[in-house]
Amino acid sequence: MILRTLITGFVLLNLSLLISCSQISREEIETSLREAEMSVATGDMEVATSVGNHLLGEDNARHLSATDLARLSIMYMQMADSGNADDNTALAAELYRRALSVSADSTDAYLQSLPTDKMQYADMLQAISSNIDNPNVDIEDYHLEYDSIPADTLTESKTNK
Repeated sequence: MILRTLITGFVLLNLSLLISCSQISREEIETSLREAEMSVATGDMEVATSVGNHLLGEDNARHLSATDLARLSIMYMQMADSGNADDNTALAAELYRRALSVSADSTDAYLQSLPTDKMQYADMLQAISSNIDNPNVDIEDYHLEYDSIPADTLTESKTNK
């Protein structure tokens, strides 16, 4: 009986050591990011938050690439639209800054590849980061326009009628 208990304890100890020493794989990171992004797209912010917290956990965060961090930053900006705006925006800005510190080129490449409907989040992150890095820059100086027709053209056409 004592021998069985010792063997079971030894097996459990070795198993826990193996699990704690294992690294998250690229495949697991990619799968988790896709799951989080899909959760945001379907409005399931609880799942997205849970997956994000898992990826940003102490053991996993150091394995994230600049592109992974940039993807998470966009995801948290989207989540800010659905609630907890201050915390999600602050985390998104921090993730964006970390992505830039890992590789500015990879971060910029990812942001440039975003579909049009997500470009607003990239522009906002860049504006926030610029404001943090240069406190004398007024965020109101950034004119973020996504409409293909300039606003002054619309005003002119209304006044000419």
